[in-house]
Amino acid sequence: MEQLGWWTLGMSVSPDGQVHYYARPGIEDLTAEDRIASSYPFGRRAVSFHTFFFNVCNGDDNQTWSTEWIIDDPKMYLAR
Repeated sequence: MEQLGWWTLGMSVSPDGQVHYYARPGIEDLTAEDRIASSYPFGRRAVSFHTFFFNVCNGDDNQTWSTEWIIDDPKMYLAR
């Protein structure tokens, strides 16, 4: 199913090194119920977090300067 509009996306890393991904339509805060997947990316455990960035590429068609979507208001939270 395809739903257009604003979406809130997030990810977290648990103490066991597993990465958890979240998504919900709209701009509300994410909750545990918004988890869509959990994994050990590339079969590895997350050990540390060194940077915060979004890697967004344009279409490779020599015409498009940007994606059809934008990232607005990124945030980072730290819980100990």
